[in-house]
Amino acid sequence: GTFAAFLSTAKYSILPDILPHNNLLAANGIMQMAVFFAILGGTILGGMIFSAKDGILYAILAVTSITGALFAFMIPHQKSCAPDTVIHKNPLTAICKNISFISGYKKIIFCIGGISWFWFVGTLIISLVPTFTKDVINGNNTVFTLFIVLFTIGLSLGTMLCQSLLKGDISVKFILPC
Repeated sequence: GTFAAFLSTAKYSILPDILPHNNLLAANGIMQMAVFFAILGGTILGGMIFSAKDGILYAILAVTSITGALFAFMIPHQKSCAPDTVIHKNPLTAICKNISFISGYKKIIFCIGGISWFWFVGTLIISLVPTFTKDVINGNNTVFTLFIVLFTIGLSLGTMLCQSLLKGDISVKFILPC
């Protein structure tokens, strides 16, 4: 959760700076799809190396870390939109300040609630699939992987469908109540 809190803000904050406005929804869909395919890949790879010797595990972790760092250096440098922003060392101060700010914006509250609900349900489903596969339907690792693949494909198609539904128009009309 902590990793996602930092990663999401980093990856989504750069999109408006490098893409035209009408491509933001498609980019969001691609980012969501990439995240879940990475989770899928990590789940499959984790299952494969779980029984491997320690040396292989450490080598895979090292290669993955180095590859991630190299790709991070490929991100285009962006100017700071607010160079005078003060970053609080106490996270509780920043949290309280942000909650105070958003409390006056009903649309923002519903958007935050929507994305939080999405990640909660997604995490819940992903965490229950192994137990469901093993204990309810008596499946093996292949069935588990199939469920994760189907979940990832469905989620990916859904995020890409948002671009088609909204035709590139960034809107909260599907989040806000009538």
